[in-house]
Amino acid sequence: MSGRCQCALLSAFRGADSDDSPEVKRVVRWIRRQCIKDTNPKSHFMKDNEFISIKALIEQDTWQWDRLKTHFYDHLKQALQIIAYYHPDQWPADKALEAYTDLQHHESMGIESKSECISRMRDTRPIARGDLVINDWVFQIPGHMQSALECAIRGSDVTTDNEVRKITRWLRWVLVKNVMPEQAYMGDRDFIRIKLLFEQKPWAWDNIPIHFRHHVSEAFEVIGYMHPDSTIRTWAHYAYEDICAKAKGKPEDKDSFIGRMQDKPGHLFEVVPQLVNLPIG
Repeated sequence: MSGRCQCALLSAFRGADSDDSPEVKRVVRWIRRQCIKDTNPKSHFMKDNEFISIKALIEQDTWQWDRLKTHFYDHLKQALQIIAYYHPDQWPADKALEAYTDLQHHESMGIESKSECISRMRDTRPIARGDLVINDWVFQIPGHMQSALECAIRGSDVTTDNEVRKITRWLRWVLVKNVMPEQAYMGDRDFIRIKLLFEQKPWAWDNIPIHFRHHVSEAFEVIGYMHPDSTIRTWAHYAYEDICAKAKGKPEDKDSFIGRMQDKPGHLFEVVPQLVNLPIG
C-alpha cells in the first residue's frame, strides 16, 4: 500500500486523548493487533481487543461514539477502511469493513470504494512497492520503542495551538518518509524550545490531555537516547527534559530507559545487526 495509507494506520495506534470508553479502546487495540507485532504480551497494549458489532455498540450507547473528538474519530474510520481493503486475511478484512460501514452509516455518509480509497490515498512522492514508510533507523530499536514512537504520530485531539502542532510535525519528520511534500503533514516543523512555550503560552500546554503529553514525552525520550543523528538526539532530549520539568518529574536515565523498553521476554537490541549508527551504550 502507499506510504500515505501506512501513515493513516499509524495515526490510529494511539487511543482517544479524551472521552474514550472501554469499547472504543477495544477497537483501537484491535487495529494495533492487525498492524503490529506484540512485543510485550504482559502489557494491555493489545489485550482485550475483541469488539462486537459497532452498530450494536452505537445502538446500546450512542453517546460513547458521539462524544469522541472528530480528529480521533476520522482517523479511526480511515484505519478500519484501509484494513478492510488491504488486509490479506478475509476475516479481519470483513470485520473492518463492517465496522467502517457502521461508522459511516451512523453519520449518514456513503461508503468509499477500494478504488476511490486508493485514488485518494495516492502518494505524490511514492515509495517503492513493498517499502515501508517508517524511516530505517526505527527498525534498529526494540519493538517496544517502535510502538512508543508510532503512538506519537497523531497530533492532539483537542489542541489547535500551532506551536503544539509543530511538535507533532517534527516527530513525523523524524519517524517517517515524506510522501506528500506539498501538504502540512511535516511542514513548518521547527518548534521552539518547549520550556519557552511554557513561558510564552502556558495555556497551550496546560489544556492538553495527559494522554497526549505522555506519548509525546516518551517519543522524545526514545529519539533523545536512540536516534543516530546527534543534533536530532540533543534537541529531542531537551524537549523530554522540559516536559519532565513541567510535570514536576525527573528525567529517566538511559540505562533505566533501555531496561524498561526492552521487548518481553528480554530480547536485547544490541544483538540485532545495526544498519545505522545508533548510540548504543
